[in-house]
Amino acid sequence: MAGLTLDTAGALAAARDLGAAGWAAAELLLAIRIGMA
Repeated sequence: MAGLTLDTAGALAAARDLGAAGWAAAELLLAIRIGMA
Protein backbone atom coordinates (compact mmCIF):
# COMPACT_ATOMS: atom_id res chain seq x y z
CA MET A 1 0.00 0.00 0.00
CA ALA A 2 2.98 2.29 -0.19
CA GLY A 3 2.36 5.39 -2.21
CA LEU A 4 -1.34 5.74 -1.44
CA THR A 5 -2.39 9.28 -0.72
CA LEU A 6 -5.65 10.94 0.22
CA ASP A 7 -6.65 14.27 -1.26
CA THR A 8 -8.10 15.62 1.98
CA ALA A 9 -9.17 18.98 0.60
CA GLY A 10 -10.86 17.38 -2.37
CA ALA A 11 -12.55 14.74 -0.23
CA LEU A 12 -13.85 17.37 2.19
CA ALA A 13 -15.20 19.43 -0.70
CA ALA A 14 -16.94 16.38 -2.15
CA ALA A 15 -18.43 15.48 1.23
CA ARG A 16 -19.69 19.05 1.67
CA ASP A 17 -21.26 18.94 -1.79
CA LEU A 18 -23.02 15.71 -0.84
CA GLY A 19 -24.43 17.35 2.29
CA ALA A 20 -22.22 15.82 4.98
CA ALA A 21 -21.41 17.89 8.05
CA GLY A 22 -17.87 19.24 7.88
CA TRP A 23 -16.79 17.89 11.26
CA ALA A 24 -18.18 14.42 10.54
CA ALA A 25 -16.44 14.23 7.19
CA ALA A 26 -13.17 15.43 8.73
CA GLU A 27 -13.35 12.76 11.45
CA LEU A 28 -14.09 10.03 8.90
CA LEU A 29 -11.28 11.16 6.60
CA LEU A 30 -8.85 11.20 9.51
CA ALA A 31 -9.80 7.62 10.38
CA ILE A 32 -9.35 6.55 6.76
CA ARG A 33 -5.98 8.26 6.58
CA ILE A 34 -4.80 6.56 9.78
CA GLY A 35 -6.03 3.23 8.43
CA MET A 36 -4.05 3.74 5.23
CA ALA A 37 -0.81 4.35 7.14
